[in-house]
Amino acid sequence: MGCIQPYCEARTPAHEEVDSFLAAVHGSLNLDELLNNYLHGVGSLMETPSFAVYLLDSNTGRPTQVASHGVGTQFLSLYEEAGRACDPIFAYIRKKGEPVHGGVLFNERDWDVHPFAAVLGVQGLSRVLEAPLLLRGQMLGTLNFARPSQEPQFSDQDLEMAHTVAQHLSIAIAHALEYRRLKQQQELAEATLEAMGTAVVVTDADGRLEYTNDAARKVLTRCEEHPGLGLCVRTAMELNLADLRLEGTRATRTMRIPPRSLLDHQPYLTLRSARLLPDSGATATFLYQPGEDPNFQHLAGLLTTHEIRVLELVAQGLENKEIAECLTVSVDTVKSHLKRVFFKMQVTSRSQLLSRLFYGLPRVSAQTT
Repeated sequence: MGCIQPYCEARTPAHEEVDSFLAAVHGSLNLDELLNNYLHGVGSLMETPSFAVYLLDSNTGRPTQVASHGVGTQFLSLYEEAGRACDPIFAYIRKKGEPVHGGVLFNERDWDVHPFAAVLGVQGLSRVLEAPLLLRGQMLGTLNFARPSQEPQFSDQDLEMAHTVAQHLSIAIAHALEYRRLKQQQELAEATLEAMGTAVVVTDADGRLEYTNDAARKVLTRCEEHPGLGLCVRTAMELNLADLRLEGTRATRTMRIPPRSLLDHQPYLTLRSARLLPDSGATATFLYQPGEDPNFQHLAGLLTTHEIRVLELVAQGLENKEIAECLTVSVDTVKSHLKRVFFKMQVTSRSQLLSRLFYGLPRVSAQTT
């Protein structure tokens, strides 16, 4: 039987084809796009009618994702059910970490009677080349190429091309998986922020808005409806950002907007800002409304009820005199409560106290009063 073109004669892919393929692979952001670009371009580089890429679970070795061309879903299922366990090419690349084809491991007679040849024969295939997808010694998956028996065996040139393709695809897959992880992390973070009742505004180093959650959008809209309140909020945020830049710390600044002396029964907000990362200009500003003030009841095992109430008022930006008025106690009583709070929270100032509250409470043992 005469062979079918173009597989009779080996053809070296043009540089333009290789460059175009690699550009498409490395330009893919997500995994689906990457696998699609791979399937679209690799056939011309390897000169084979049937090929697939398998992504494997690092623990079980079973496929987590498969993309193929020139083979049906029934054959892919058959390969998993009866072929993979007896696939000598797969066993070799998993052990050696290098591409190989059947002609390297078997002569024609031994190959024809191998159980794996019978599995391939269901799809009318016989010639097989497989290459591992490796990243830092870990096997991410495999590239599989197959031809019918009437086509020539894969060559050393094919092995070299498969090795090159596998190296580039391994890097691209790792990038796509990392991109997916980061995107999922971002979506989870945004969903969490959207679910929060507290208004959160994220700005860049120059104070430009980068993100506002749903609560913040509602608060800022209401602020703009009150004369001067919107300007007051913007000014307070600018002051906070300036303070954080000057201090060069992640310490928060808390203030009440508008000041108590200007309230006249107007709505007020408690505002605080915090640098998100030590070396980043990104800053998160939290806007608390009445009834949404910071709540620290989770510290009940460490602080008394009166100490927690004082702490909540401190987090709202009130000074000692204002706290005393709210609680109908003396200023000295407030100072006494604060002194005990400082000791139990292992801080020496209000800024340290707020930083500890808003950035995580260390493991300190509860102390009796």
